[in-house]
Amino acid sequence: MSRVNTYDLFLKLSETITGFTRVDLLSTGLDVHYYEFINAKEPKTLKELLKKYYFVPCSDFSLDKSYFSEELNFLIKQIILLWYTGRWYINSVNYYYLSSESYKQGLIWKAINAHPFGANPTGYGSWGKSIYLEDINDK
Repeated sequence: MSRVNTYDLFLKLSETITGFTRVDLLSTGLDVHYYEFINAKEPKTLKELLKKYYFVPCSDFSLDKSYFSEELNFLIKQIILLWYTGRWYINSVNYYYLSSESYKQGLIWKAINAHPFGANPTGYGSWGKSIYLEDINDK
């Protein structure tokens, strides 16, 4: 696995576990930051996870909890939550934001077709406009 680009493998894994495309992940501008952060925090666990992911064909890759150790399952959850919320979970309750940008770029906002509260101006009078589900489905 030494010849494999682990950053690229991290992005492929992130695509698989978040359901977002590589372009979506790259458009956050946080891909390298997240990879370097996780690699610094959990180098052995990340290496083990990427190794498991690398040696399993994508079509066979499963998020079945029995396939991974408890430690790897927790790291998978941490990575998913980091991409979606910008938060790094220390345990199941305690977390912190990596940066204000990680909050703003959380995939959750794209998933629910919304903007991060308090981060982006909505424009004067936007509260008076109605949004219907048909409008969302047309996009």
